[in-house]
Amino acid sequence: MRCWGNQPLANRKKNQMKKYIPKSESLRHGNFKWSAGATKVDLKFVDTVFRIAEANYERGGDEIVECYTPETIIESRDNAKETYRKIGSKKRVTAKGWARDTVGLRLDAALNVRWGEDSDPELERAESFKGWKS
Repeated sequence: MRCWGNQPLANRKKNQMKKYIPKSESLRHGNFKWSAGATKVDLKFVDTVFRIAEANYERGGDEIVECYTPETIIESRDNAKETYRKIGSKKRVTAKGWARDTVGLRLDAALNVRWGEDSDPELERAESFKGWKS
């Protein structure tokens, strides 16, 4: 029998990181090799990001669920931490904030290049994004 992370159940006890059971559908049913070397903090961060994105799928979370891999989420989080460190900010990078900011920035970029009709899809996405739940 195989478990999450592509390891036999007997090996789970050897690696404490495998004790983390993901709550998001994306990670529960995904087969990600990245988890073998991930810390428990990384696992929880990625799982929370996917869970929030799934809950807000129709409000822009679909972009994270469909386009982001766990590796890119961790890399982007680390880049944000480094940026905050460089500018001297004490702001923490949270999963809720990262997910909302990422979708919000993509939406803002799309609004800046929209074709200007009152019925264009970017306006509809912007309206649905207002209902984002954390």
